[in-house]
Amino acid sequence: MGDPPATPSLHWIFTRAFHNGGVHGDRLPPKTPGGRNLRYCSEMFTAISDVNSRIAVVFGFLTQRQNFGGFDFDRIMRIGIARCACDDLFLVKDKSFETDWMTVQLVPNLSDEPLADYCQLVADSNPTTFKHFGDTPIGWCSWYYYFKEVTAEEVNRNLDHLLEMRESIPLEVFQLDDGYQKHWGDWVPSKDFPEDMREVSGSILRHGFKAGIWLAPFAVDKKSDLAKEHPEWLIKNKRGKLANSGSVGYYFYGLDASRPEVMEFAKGQLEKVTKHWRFNYLKVDFIYAAVLADGDRYDYTRTRAQIADHAVREIRNAVGDEVFLVGCGCPLGSGIGFFNAMRIGPDVDRTWFPFLKWDKWNLPGARNAVRNTITRSFMHRKWWVNDPDCVLFRSSTLFKDEEIIGIATVVALGGGMLMLSDDMAQIPQHRYKIATSLMPPSNLAAIPLDLFQAEEPSELLLRLDGATGPWMLLALCNWEHSVADKTFWLSRLFPTEEKSLHVLEFWTQRYSRMKSSEPIKARIHAHSAVLFAIRVAENDSVASYIGSDFHVTSGLEVVTMSSSSTKLQLELNVKRSTKDAHVTVFLPFDPQLGVKTSGSANDPIRKAERVGPDHRIWKVPVGLSETGGKLIIEGN
Repeated sequence: MGDPPATPSLHWIFTRAFHNGGVHGDRLPPKTPGGRNLRYCSEMFTAISDVNSRIAVVFGFLTQRQNFGGFDFDRIMRIGIARCACDDLFLVKDKSFETDWMTVQLVPNLSDEPLADYCQLVADSNPTTFKHFGDTPIGWCSWYYYFKEVTAEEVNRNLDHLLEMRESIPLEVFQLDDGYQKHWGDWVPSKDFPEDMREVSGSILRHGFKAGIWLAPFAVDKKSDLAKEHPEWLIKNKRGKLANSGSVGYYFYGLDASRPEVMEFAKGQLEKVTKHWRFNYLKVDFIYAAVLADGDRYDYTRTRAQIADHAVREIRNAVGDEVFLVGCGCPLGSGIGFFNAMRIGPDVDRTWFPFLKWDKWNLPGARNAVRNTITRSFMHRKWWVNDPDCVLFRSSTLFKDEEIIGIATVVALGGGMLMLSDDMAQIPQHRYKIATSLMPPSNLAAIPLDLFQAEEPSELLLRLDGATGPWMLLALCNWEHSVADKTFWLSRLFPTEEKSLHVLEFWTQRYSRMKSSEPIKARIHAHSAVLFAIRVAENDSVASYIGSDFHVTSGLEVVTMSSSSTKLQLELNVKRSTKDAHVTVFLPFDPQLGVKTSGSANDPIRKAERVGPDHRIWKVPVGLSETGGKLIIEGN
């Protein structure tokens, strides 16, 4: 107890603060039992499994309020250590100290969700302020297009444009990111924004959006007035030098949250942007900068975890319960119960690879962001709403169309927040259709079936139930750097008895009738995915729904359905207008008769057409308003 985490293998400039302890290391301090033989380390929790015997053991701390705890193991999993960082704690005479509770769970029959029970235990053990989640928000963020060059003029231009598009792309949040302020630490408007930021929030609110803003209350630019006026507030390392807060590409200082005056300053900034400037959606970033791992601090009667716990409580108290609060750069255990949403990975950036391709940890890049979205999907709507970072659709990034599909598939099956960050006028029509197909989010997170077999899981399963009955979404991903052929045996999903299945691949709209004893075979582009909607063909004498091309779930767009041997009636709604959209249905009618369609969702110009060798499969055009519509399909 009290030992620091294993030393990461990466050079310190890529590991300090945010990265420290998040990767496996080669060395531990000599006083650590097992010492140099230990290799793998994990913060807060870990799971070790034997995929052959289907047995797993889950180790985890239930809270991170007293200590930042973690686990270390040797190369062959023979030696294991649970550690609690006491951070040179000064224990007052006659006082005692207790760590957070830890659990060890044996999972004798390895399920598809081996961390589910642990995750629920953690949720039950932490504050309950935000355990009941509403619909997952979708919105727009200024960062990945404007970066720090954002201006009030560009804010208003984008507001007008998004308002014009609102029927077809119903965003709810408009978030101003970094760049509006003078410096980090000097949270006053720059020359490109009005002195009274209520003009900005007022404009956003009048356009019908939640008014969002970014703030890093514990981060300080070295050029800021705050750094000059209060150098004693800045965290120094044990050698007395100002500590590097470790953000990639940007050197900044952290404020020591163990100082009461620092917390008063931070609360003042939080209250200013929410109560005075009137923003009601707040992204709080770089929270870890308040409790740097190698930093000296003012108050040694509290551990870093206790200081972080106090900080996040004060963040929520300062902004109030009505503000939608997103955490970012936050020690995960500290944030549970206080944030509505939480970033669970690195920045997505505008490229697949980080600038150091070999880095697989937290450097910005879509590959790293996608991996974390998958591996931390189990946290979604148990600890908070997962924030996978923005999805970029414009053509001026380095993403290929196939990579956009791969990212969109993972974000959609993650069920978390959906934030766009483009000049919307620069999105090509085919990518615009990909973007809108993700709206609204399902709120549900898929299970990575190969979580323990792959560093970057590539098989995602989401079981759904709705008006059309039960169905599954199966995503097969290719995270390799060239085209790959994938095979998935459907008997893994239907192990007991053979079923006849309707299988529709969403991105290509290719339909197959398959048996559950057969394999799905797919050729997948590099960094991309295929997404199959799979339904059991229960009764071929009754019309049934197979999927659509305008909502990625191929089913949640259906509000109600009634079917018979002669008619299929659907009520459809995706809370936005759609054009050039279709549903795919099974109709038991004599194919020579054709079909006729009616209802408010009917497209009177385009005609239904048969799909594939089975003449009972029809692709039917639809058109929806933002309030939805009804479609009736019957024999001609």
